[in-house]
Amino acid sequence: WTDREESDFCRVVSTFGVEFDPQSRQYQWEQFRSIARLDRKTDDTLTQYLQMFMAMCRRVCGLPLEEGE
Repeated sequence: WTDREESDFCRVVSTFGVEFDPQSRQYQWEQFRSIARLDRKTDDTLTQYLQMFMAMCRRVCGLPLEEGE
């Protein structure tokens, strides 16, 4: 990830969030990818980065990490 990509990811996730489909239990990355200009990132890559981002946020806030983080 470049600095620009990390910055764009953080900006978009904090401003718009990420759409989640409870039926398929998967994130919907199409609109997010477009807004954040992360066209070359795969769904799996974005999901992994979101999980790491959320773990970092929990650590900073002093909250316990969820299983697998």
